[in-house]
Amino acid sequence: MKCSLVLWLVSLLASFAYAEDTVITPDTPEDQEVSQIPPPLTVRNFEDTMSKNLHLVEFFSPTCPQCLLLAPKWEDTWKSFHAEGMKLGISMERVNCLESGDLCNQENIKAYPSIKLYGPGGFIQDYPRSSLRNQENFIKFMKDEAIRKENLLSVSETSRSLMLNSEQLSSYIEGRGEKPVLISFWPSENLKNMSKRLSFANCAKCTNYQANWKTLSNLRAVKDIDIAHYNCMKDSTPCKKLKLDHLVDSRRHSGGVFPAVALMLPGHGEDNIIMYKGSSFDPSDLAEFASRTYSNSQFPSITELELNEMIRKPIEVGKPNDIFDSGKTFLVLYQDYKSSGGENLKVLSSLCKLLSGLPGVYLYKSAANLPRLVQQNYYEMIKQINYNSSEPEKLANKQYLDLMTLSKHQSFFMFKQGSLVPNVFYGNYEDVKTLNNWIEQNSLPMVNELKLDNFKQLIEFHGDVYDELAIQLVDTGNSASKAASKSYLISFLVSYHDFEKIRQDNNYKSFEEQSGVPQSSKDEEYFDEDSIQQLILRDRHKVLLAYVDIHDNRILLNKLGLNINKRYYKNGDVLIVNKLNKKFYYDTDPFGQPLTTDSPTYMKATLKALIFPESKPKQVVRQLLINSPFGHHLRFLDKVHQFGLLGWLCTLCVVFTALKSPSLYRKHKTRRRYFAKRDSAGLLGKRRRLKD
Repeated sequence: MKCSLVLWLVSLLASFAYAEDTVITPDTPEDQEVSQIPPPLTVRNFEDTMSKNLHLVEFFSPTCPQCLLLAPKWEDTWKSFHAEGMKLGISMERVNCLESGDLCNQENIKAYPSIKLYGPGGFIQDYPRSSLRNQENFIKFMKDEAIRKENLLSVSETSRSLMLNSEQLSSYIEGRGEKPVLISFWPSENLKNMSKRLSFANCAKCTNYQANWKTLSNLRAVKDIDIAHYNCMKDSTPCKKLKLDHLVDSRRHSGGVFPAVALMLPGHGEDNIIMYKGSSFDPSDLAEFASRTYSNSQFPSITELELNEMIRKPIEVGKPNDIFDSGKTFLVLYQDYKSSGGENLKVLSSLCKLLSGLPGVYLYKSAANLPRLVQQNYYEMIKQINYNSSEPEKLANKQYLDLMTLSKHQSFFMFKQGSLVPNVFYGNYEDVKTLNNWIEQNSLPMVNELKLDNFKQLIEFHGDVYDELAIQLVDTGNSASKAASKSYLISFLVSYHDFEKIRQDNNYKSFEEQSGVPQSSKDEEYFDEDSIQQLILRDRHKVLLAYVDIHDNRILLNKLGLNINKRYYKNGDVLIVNKLNKKFYYDTDPFGQPLTTDSPTYMKATLKALIFPESKPKQVVRQLLINSPFGHHLRFLDKVHQFGLLGWLCTLCVVFTALKSPSLYRKHKTRRRYFAKRDSAGLLGKRRRLKD
């Protein structure tokens, strides 16, 4: 007891001695500046603050529960990133919409909290809906946007967009312009300078789009194309001629209106006006449409060497502004010695409008030996897929390759960046419907970025041709994960090519059986052009490829209903979605293990088991219902839920019948006993014979 008391006194004296030696200094003004988030902006200082550098602005209300949950995350992000952000030229700001209601109305704030990116030219873009609102994602978003070229251009307050009058617009419509021009049409009367923001009637996003158009006018990607705009409400005649009546009187449209965009080419007759049909008004998307469509209208020539270099260019991962360079698609008109120049020009002109609505598709003509290039790529594919020494050697199907490279007539070849799979169109190129359908079903890039707004489009994309959608999960959070993602992507593409060999062999075998071709007759003389075209047009059981960066979009899988088991997916995992019934997805291989691209074998085996189950009947892949509302213990109810309301009605009928069956049986039995005791019927007492 005495020892413990002595020890307590010693520790007390030591603590006092330490307290005397410790000097607590107050925060310096610099420390206070860094540790304290600045007050919200108001009408007085908002425009002045936005006029310098880039700003990520949160519009909030102190009475909003979601805003209160976000507040500590926003403050922590500001404290950790403020110093670095000042060096990068981007900062974080807030606006209290309860105190500055007029300012929030001016910026078209419809919900709280709203997070928007601003520059000296005004609004640039909204914070992505698919990204989590946390410190890590806020910082990554600001770093990426700080070095994005389009945002750096917003520092310029000058817009290159020229306001057109009706006479100038009419000359462009008639194809009398000297240069191609990209024109935006607005529901306005006095929109002169894109640098001065206006309010638009019944067009909620027009003010934001105005800033995007100003940024577009300064992009180098459109340096050979004039940028202009037109007020449809000032002189409506040209707009009505272009069937843009909704912009002439926007107030009559209850759902709101949006600006329209058209590229007008000089001297192209009836095909000189090409309307932009995309849903995005992002400057980079508009620039891609304009520059690619103008390039396609010039029908450039391409050599075999140039084409081979573009095909072999790898699909990159971890770029500053694009997670992937998803790759381009090259549609090439093959010109052999029988080609007719006039017919070529007519065919290419008709394709220009079609390709304008297919992002990433470039049109060329070539007199090079394209069949030889197809053969080289095919043999390179065979070399790549022989990666597993424990499997039998995979041999080239020479009969299939010969059919794909016959060149009796003019044909189209389609190549994709990163793909070694040949796509060839034979037959009458004047059959526009067949040609257009072939182009559309092969137009997507090799690997597509999966987003919330394009998931349905990918699932429904040519379900008669594509059976499955394979999704590679990557992580670009740091340099190590980026390097791993690149390795997984290579394995992902090898898996795809490995399955393609299986698919091609199956398709050719099916064609061989249906055509009844004897083994000794598989040569060029036996097959006519119609036979070859039928083989190519019946190209089925394909697989679409996509990717998701789980560093930014981990929540996306939950929103799409692709994580019903609440599994923590990691870099390299793969999901496969069934495009035929659009109801199921798979995240395990036929051996019951998580599906990954650690080795190309796993995805190839899974695709083979799903698409060609007759090859190995014993290999079954566990299917999961997309957006299943049931937990693990009630997962058996998915078998009913997959059929929707009809499934539940049928189940209720079965359950009701099962519950009522015992009582109905008892009533029936009682009724028989009752009549068994009475062998007469009716008032006259006629006897009757009871049937047991």
